[in-house]
Amino acid sequence: MVPAMFETKPSGYSIAYALSLIVSISVTILYVIGQADLEFMRIFSNIAFAPVALAPVVVALETSRRYGWEFKSKLGFIWLTFLIGLFLWFLGEFVWAIYVLGFKIDVPYPSLADVFYLLGYPAFIYGLITYFMGFRPALSLKTAKPGLFIAAVVIVLTTVFLYGPIITSSEGTATISLDLLYITLDLIILIFSAEAFILTLSYHSLVGGGLWKAWLFLALGAILNTGADLLFSYLTLLGVYYEGHPSELLYLWAYVAYCLAFYIHGKE
Repeated sequence: MVPAMFETKPSGYSIAYALSLIVSISVTILYVIGQADLEFMRIFSNIAFAPVALAPVVVALETSRRYGWEFKSKLGFIWLTFLIGLFLWFLGEFVWAIYVLGFKIDVPYPSLADVFYLLGYPAFIYGLITYFMGFRPALSLKTAKPGLFIAAVVIVLTTVFLYGPIITSSEGTATISLDLLYITLDLIILIFSAEAFILTLSYHSLVGGGLWKAWLFLALGAILNTGADLLFSYLTLLGVYYEGHPSELLYLWAYVAYCLAFYIHGKE
């Protein structure tokens, strides 16, 4: 039996879907066209990231307000941790842009921006795991198998193609440590998001509702963000990353996906 906190009701999200699609297509077009002018991309990418990263913060703020700010409220506390994590990631994007546009430091890595990025992970992961544990009554080996398979494949591929090359690279200790830390934290978010999505999808098949959509976009956001970090680590390892690189689209799409996930969950 699934806890009452996961009961859902149907509603429409046409405007939210349309806005998300417009934003995603618009930034994609600008990134493709902008590759002809890398100075434009350097400026545009650093201007665009902060407002796009702020969008899920605003949505999560409204969702947290709806569930209540009381620490006694389980969902209220969970969404507060999501909000804190997203806000810290936004600060990371904002500080990164200051380094690039204000101090003229391209690819400020490692930097103060990483402090905010990393501080956001514990809050987000804590909320994710706490929320996931609410599915314990519905958890079984059968429902967990797809998520465990995904986790195993991702971990093996990451270990073979990224962990090894990073550890043996000529990069400084700080850079190598950050690369490994980011990848590990992203994998934690990815694994729990995918597992929770599979469980909510099973729940949907039993009782209906749209909660699975929220977890679909949350899992999608985690996949995109993890892919973006993996690519960033790999490209910086090769020395070919630059401000405005097309791989940054994965980060922007991840923020859009998170925005949709939190919006849908707040409405369900």
